[in-house]
Amino acid sequence: MTVRDRLHEVLAWLVEEFPVNTKVRLRVERMPKEFADCEGMVWLERPPLIRIRKGMSRSASIYTLLHEYAHVVVADRAGWRETGAHDHADAFYRTLGRVERAFGDRGPSHG
Repeated sequence: MTVRDRLHEVLAWLVEEFPVNTKVRLRVERMPKEFADCEGMVWLERPPLIRIRKGMSRSASIYTLLHEYAHVVVADRAGWRETGAHDHADAFYRTLGRVERAFGDRGPSHG
């Protein structure tokens, strides 16, 4: 299974475990120039777009997806208002902790 396929499998699991009120798009590709040093990024438009930097290890790619998806969950829970969902504030870290624990406990089997 390719890293890209595994990420789509993990995204499907995330959407089932932590549903949001919109479709979530995922791309594995080179990051735009202004974000070239980032492992991933989420654009919180509707529908949100998560970009994961191509060429990273499977584990780094999965962790980055969990991180970016947590931003989507925070924005969704706030009704997609300007809430600082891009920030790494308490609501984000609480959500990321829940996502990471769930993935470790019951995430999709390794492929």
